[in-house]
Amino acid sequence: MNSFFVQLGVSELNVLDWQHDCFSFCPNAFGKLVKEYHDDERNCNVYFPSYYPNGDYYFFVDQDGKYALFGHPWLHEIVVYGQELIDLFEENRRALELGEIFIQKVDVEDDYTREGTYVVSDSTYEIACFGYMESYHEGDPYSDRIEGFLTKEILTSDTHEFRTEHINNWEYRVNGVICDGRSAIRIGDIHIRLDSPLPGDLKDGDWATVHISRMDI
Repeated sequence: MNSFFVQLGVSELNVLDWQHDCFSFCPNAFGKLVKEYHDDERNCNVYFPSYYPNGDYYFFVDQDGKYALFGHPWLHEIVVYGQELIDLFEENRRALELGEIFIQKVDVEDDYTREGTYVVSDSTYEIACFGYMESYHEGDPYSDRIEGFLTKEILTSDTHEFRTEHINNWEYRVNGVICDGRSAIRIGDIHIRLDSPLPGDLKDGDWATVHISRMDI
């Protein structure tokens, strides 16, 4: 990620670390920075934030406020600001191991109706979905949300990690983050639209567990 700022000609980045030391540095000198040391004057250890959040909220922004990264530790997200920086992330999705959604497997009854199971994956998580008259083949990119039908048992979750429990066929119990204006739940980079209203206390960014009777693409 640091090389992106170098490519964009950024000469100085400000780094804000929630409730910890903040820094300014030149991306060209990133490799020479001492990332961890003991401050004798304050008698404490100092840790330089990483581009990947590892337990705290990190905010990298250039001097002009044109480009920025905001790392969210428990949502497992990095928010990218500035179109040129966004473009570099898109061009390097595979190198950064960002979740690229694709059809991992197709198992259809016949080639005419194309009815069967389509497994959607982001390389970390996979969801088996029902599909009919679909033109997808294995390896094809998938840009839509999965449709979750007959959703029930929508509860706030104290487990802050993504989980999928495959119950049967296209039925799942999932643990993820509420998103898209309280209309969906996210598992990794996979968004699943929910067809049932959420409890009033759940909002975007909250962790929840949901029983989904059928997943469709």
